[in-house]
Amino acid sequence: MWLLIVAIVIVALILFYIHFNRDPDREIPKTGIVSPADGKVLEAATVKSGKGYARFAKGMLPATMIRIFLSLFDVHVQRAPIEGIVKEIKYFPGRKLFAFSDNAWENEHAEITIKSEIGLVKVVLIAGILARRIRVFAKKGQKLQKGQRIGRILLGSQVILILPKCKTKTKRGQRVQAGTSIIA
Repeated sequence: MWLLIVAIVIVALILFYIHFNRDPDREIPKTGIVSPADGKVLEAATVKSGKGYARFAKGMLPATMIRIFLSLFDVHVQRAPIEGIVKEIKYFPGRKLFAFSDNAWENEHAEITIKSEIGLVKVVLIAGILARRIRVFAKKGQKLQKGQRIGRILLGSQVILILPKCKTKTKRGQRVQAGTSIIA
């Protein structure tokens, strides 16, 4: 009996691993700015000061900030929201807070700044308490196509998109999909 229980647990873990690490192909729309991540929108707002999460918009203010929470069940591959050239990539080791907390901006994170036709766009990958692993696929100077894979965060996490001030097509609580959901 205990062998059956062990086998069930092992199969369940393998299935979770396969599901969690999926990376489906996506049909990228030709127009608009697309979501960089799968998940639930925590905030979509104009920011004018550089405090809290808005600190990621420093040097880009006023700006539009969209925060997306990725649960354990979302695809954790991030995609370029717009076509452009990678201007800068910065990595910061950080704390171990839950990805949905008010202070998750203090966690380990990577910032990818893209020079695009609308100006500078920044995608911030924030690790959660479980994740603690961020992989950035994009390279400085690389030309990105909209929807191209740019990174991956393991387990629960958060992605922030900073855009030049604009009107968004998303709202708090909305579910978005990387590379397909038009958010601005």
